[in-house]
Amino acid sequence: MGLLDRLKAGLEKTRKVLLQDVNDVFMVRKIIDQELFDELEAILISADVGPLYTAKLLEQMRDQVKRKELNSPEALKKIIRETMAETLRKSDSPFSVPSDSLFTIMLVGVNGTGKTTTIGKLAHLFREEGRTVYSCCRRHFSGGSN
Repeated sequence: MGLLDRLKAGLEKTRKVLLQDVNDVFMVRKIIDQELFDELEAILISADVGPLYTAKLLEQMRDQVKRKELNSPEALKKIIRETMAETLRKSDSPFSVPSDSLFTIMLVGVNGTGKTTTIGKLAHLFREEGRTVYSCCRRHFSGGSN
């Protein structure tokens, strides 16, 4: 199984929850109310969207509803899709690494998607550029007494 296949498999739950559960909510709910926002929040969090991004997205939608820019649950669905797509487009550009100061890169991802390999490649690239590379690896284990 290649890297892309492992990444797709790891993100399958997120894709399924976002596509199916969000569609289900909008099929059932015909008005925009607090219950709809609560359900959307639970779905987005369970899809690993992240609490800060979820809160920001929901707040943006609430503001648009208050300003009467959105008046149907279907419009909220469109906002979710467009906002997430725009966020991904923004993050699809290279980042610059300052050459005169310490810079930290943290990689987070699903098991088996190539984080360690990517770290090795980045370290090799930076060393070829004459930079000093420090490595720190911390693993978080859920449960138990660790």
